[in-house]
Amino acid sequence: MPLAADSPLVAVVDDDGLFRETISANLTEAGYRSVTFGGGTALIDWLVKGNRAAALLLDWQMPEMDGPATLEKLRSTGHELPVLFLTGLNQPIFEEKGLRLGAVDFVDKSKSFAIILQRLRIALSGKQPGNGAMPQNGASGLLLDVASARASWNGNQVELTHGEFKVVQLLAQRWPASEMNPINRRGSGDAAGQQRSAAADDSAPDEGLGGGGGPAAPA
Repeated sequence: MPLAADSPLVAVVDDDGLFRETISANLTEAGYRSVTFGGGTALIDWLVKGNRAAALLLDWQMPEMDGPATLEKLRSTGHELPVLFLTGLNQPIFEEKGLRLGAVDFVDKSKSFAIILQRLRIALSGKQPGNGAMPQNGASGLLLDVASARASWNGNQVELTHGEFKVVQLLAQRWPASEMNPINRRGSGDAAGQQRSAAADDSAPDEGLGGGGGPAAPA
C-alpha cells in the first residue's frame, strides 16, 4: 500500500548499507516514509538544500563524521528535529554523552524493531522516554515504562528484550506485594509472629558448645 504524502518522514544515517535497507523497509511497513544516508555529511548537505525530516535515527560510529559530530553540527545550524541514537554501543557513558548533546533517546541496535518503533513514536509525540514510568505493586524499587518498554530497578536501568519486559510486567502485576518485598514480611509489624518466635526460643533446649543435651562443661 502506498504511503500517504503526509506520512512522517524519518531520516536514517548509518554506514551499514544492509542495516539502512532493513530499517527503511521496517519503517515503510509501520507507515513511515524514510530517507537514508551513509554518513553525516550527506545528511547535512540534504538539509542545507531545504529538505526536512520529522525525526532522525542516527548511528554513533561512522568513518567520516560520527554520530556525535553530526548531532553537534545539526544543533549548531539550527536543526531541532528529534534525534534518536541507534547504536550497538550500550554502555552508559555513551548514552549520557548522546543525551547531553541533545538526543532525545539512545536505543541499542540489538533491540527488536517493535521497541525501536515505540521509541520513535514517543519522540514524534514530543514526550520524553521514562515520564510514564510507574512503580509496580509492592516492588518499590521497580519502575516499568510501558510506552518505551524500559525497566529500572532502584534507579538503575535494566536491559531487557521486548519479551523479557512483558514477562517482568506480568509478574509485577500478579505477584503479591509481600512476596516482592520478602524482608518486609518479617518486619516489626508482625508482633504475634515475634512473640511466637520468642516463645519457641525459650522452650528450646540449650545444647551448649559440646553438642549434647546438657549444659556446657565449665572451662
